[in-house]
Amino acid sequence: MNHPVTKVILELDSQIQTPSQMKDLARSLKTHIANCFTAWFNCQNLSSEASLIEAFLSPLVQANPHGIFNVVLETETPFPIEILEELLAYASNPDHFLNRYYLFSSYEENIIYSTQFVIVLPLHQKDQMDPKWLEDLEDRVPVIWSWKISSEKEIQRTLKALQDKDGVLVEFPPNLDEETIQKILRRIKKIASDDPDWIQFRDAGIQRIWDQKDGETPPACEIEEKVIHYTTKLEATEGYLPRAIF
Repeated sequence: MNHPVTKVILELDSQIQTPSQMKDLARSLKTHIANCFTAWFNCQNLSSEASLIEAFLSPLVQANPHGIFNVVLETETPFPIEILEELLAYASNPDHFLNRYYLFSSYEENIIYSTQFVIVLPLHQKDQMDPKWLEDLEDRVPVIWSWKISSEKEIQRTLKALQDKDGVLVEFPPNLDEETIQKILRRIKKIASDDPDWIQFRDAGIQRIWDQKDGETPPACEIEEKVIHYTTKLEATEGYLPRAIF
């Protein structure tokens, strides 16, 4: 079966990549992406890489006028809010049926539902970021905090501090044994039992364990998602990730 591409992860580097390369890459994908598609950009400097993002998104949005796009911008460096507003406008499609439907049903103008942006920021740098900048950012898009767990002791304190945020993307150290992971997951689940969905995991296998609710709830069905990961040299690695629907 020829699976449509559900997610592309792009490692960006404006020093070695050009907008022309991004357009060519997008054109090669534009007829092969799923109706609900995620573009995840790992940015070194969003200020200088915005043109790469625009060049990649434009052919995809134009070729899939009824598609649903999720755009994730992961960066460690603060950037001007104006850049985000430009990207939001660039990737939006006011004529999309979802946007036109909600325009008439909610009586609100200029709301875009067909393209959703999410910003991923590193938790370890949160205290060094300008609170006013973070407030302006969170007023516009969801902000997810990437959190690399280094010890069990920090779990409770960190989760309590993040409970008023949009979410957290958890990452475990490499080569951590399964028994320790299960133990940490049980601790996190106990703390976040009221609303576990705001916690997500970078590793698909761990996310699957988390979604299974301690193995008590079997999935209703399983699907395969095709993911392509591009390095800064635009070398591609394809993979299929099983996804359980509960």
